[in-house]
Amino acid sequence: MLQKVFALIGNFKSSPTYLNILFIAGALWGSLRNVIFETSFGIFWLFTDKSQVLKLTAFLVVLGILYGISESALVLPCDFYVQCNCTRNNRLLITNCSNLELAELPKFPSNVNVLDLSYNLFGILIAKNFEHLHHLIQLNLSNNNMFLLHQDAFYGLSKLQRLHLNDNELSYNLKTFPRLVFKPLKSLTHLNIANNIGANKFPGEVISYLTNLKELVIDARITEPNETAFGKGFLPLTHLQKLTIRYCNMHF
Repeated sequence: MLQKVFALIGNFKSSPTYLNILFIAGALWGSLRNVIFETSFGIFWLFTDKSQVLKLTAFLVVLGILYGISESALVLPCDFYVQCNCTRNNRLLITNCSNLELAELPKFPSNVNVLDLSYNLFGILIAKNFEHLHHLIQLNLSNNNMFLLHQDAFYGLSKLQRLHLNDNELSYNLKTFPRLVFKPLKSLTHLNIANNIGANKFPGEVISYLTNLKELVIDARITEPNETAFGKGFLPLTHLQKLTIRYCNMHF
């Protein structure tokens, strides 16, 4: 195969334009590598036939592009749980286990980055289910009929950036959302807890730990006249940029 590629590239006219294009492509490719490789490439350039170097560089550039395309487009059953689908996108391992009627979590590898567990049957989220997923940045637990979170449900998810708990049966109280449940989520920037049940406003002492939160999707409920929908516990959310209210019974 390599000889065929060399032969194809060799059909190019040996004009400065074509050689310059190949040389620039090789330089761009080489800039992505470390200093040691670049030094070796320079020595290789000095003591080797220039035309062969240019052909090899062009081949490696094309091979890298094809590899990147095939890697990002490939969707296959996950080897750790074949009912789930796995794909890679920009080197992120994306795992889709939605709509499988799961009542217990499969054993996921520690390198999962994005995990979709929506439309399953996780009624209770128990302690430390995700503690080994140190590289997880997005977790979707929406539409699960979930009604209770253990205080350590998100233990170990210090890199998590997006969390979807919407469209469940989670009441806005300290029994369903224990006071420290969000404390491990130091990197969380997007949270969706809308379309849940109950008539209470969300407890501020729970959400106050999410100091890096930028976007919040929530229900706004008030039960008393002149009551505020968001208490003092929301004051630490100094980075909040977008607030979306799904269900609202406030009167203006």
